[in-house]
Amino acid sequence: MKVLGIAGSPREDGNSTILLKEALKGAEERGAETELILLRDLKITPCEACWTCLKTGICKIDDVMQEMYPKLQAADGIIVASPTQFGSSSALCHLFFERCICLARMKVEDGKPIHVQKTSVLEDKVGAAIVTGRRRGVQSALETLNYCLTILRIVLVYPGIAAYCQGLEKGAIEKEDKYAVTMAREMGGVVARFIEKLRAAEALASKA
Repeated sequence: MKVLGIAGSPREDGNSTILLKEALKGAEERGAETELILLRDLKITPCEACWTCLKTGICKIDDVMQEMYPKLQAADGIIVASPTQFGSSSALCHLFFERCICLARMKVEDGKPIHVQKTSVLEDKVGAAIVTGRRRGVQSALETLNYCLTILRIVLVYPGIAAYCQGLEKGAIEKEDKYAVTMAREMGGVVARFIEKLRAAEALASKA
């Protein structure tokens, strides 16, 4: 099983990325293969709202996201992490999820959906979200990420982590919210465990 970690922090080894790495460790302890993707290192072009994907189901923009789509589809679980910025998740996360709209498979013809059985190519994958921040907006940022995941029909298997720390320096979260670090490791394990359960259920269904 494969668990993908999406880090939305503009900083290298930011506090949200630290928690995300802990979550991936938790998934690895359950036997998962993991991969960390740093959005700060990707040059993602903004969605042009051209709605080409409505007709083709494919994003027409030729950039690094064309490499990300197969990774998302190949993953069994997806964990996304972001700092709180201006009362919401980071601009990097917004940019990334906006470009994922093509994966929602909203391909239509004459106003009717063509894809009937699935509304998203990521449907039934499991996921969770992590947010860090200092004061206001942390909970709303978490709700934003959870909403983005559910738009893509990813099943939330953990309520999310809203971690607080006053320090601006890197690594402050490990000193100020040690419980969040523990929760992140637990989250990764929960994601991997749900993947195992879903796989077992699918195996039973195939034999029925």
